[in-house]
Amino acid sequence: MLDAHRLKQDFLEKGMDPLEVGRRVVAGIRRNHLYILTHPEYGRGILQRCEALLALLPPESEPVRGARVRAKVVMLTNPIYRTERERRLADE
Repeated sequence: MLDAHRLKQDFLEKGMDPLEVGRRVVAGIRRNHLYILTHPEYGRGILQRCEALLALLPPESEPVRGARVRAKVVMLTNPIYRTERERRLADE
């Protein structure tokens, strides 16, 4: 049985210092980051989630043409993602 109080205590005792989380959030805001992920240890889980989503995409059964192609371009090529990636790479 899950003891919510004990789980909370474990989280607080073993978690990241709240001041460090705050510093990371403020730094992300100042750099105008699209996403602010404070805990690098979550990276593997995020990657697994993205891979699971990609695995759900159905294969194309027919060629995509016309308005459907234009709609895909608009939905999937938002420049904000490219801009954010380039900014993050420049920060490294």
